Amino acid sequence: MYYLFGWSDGKKTVISRGRNSRDVLSHVINDFPRGATLTEIDKLSVDLHKFYSRNHDPGWLHRMPHYLRKKAL
Repeated sequence: MYYLFGWSDGKKTVISRGRNSRDVLSHVINDFPRGATLTEIDKLSVDLHKFYSRNHDPGWLHRMPHYLRKKAL
């Protein structure tokens, strides 16, 4: 299973999933302006996966994220 992690600069929040928060940070870092101070979100909503599921195919939680597949190749 790949867990959801969130990062914020105080203005923008990005949530993605990965093996750990470092994977996610390296994936989403370009979504923030250069030099922004990022903070990992400690507490995500328990039912966040339901919201996230609206934009993903069934079974997304158990599949490797696309960005990790590209790294593995």
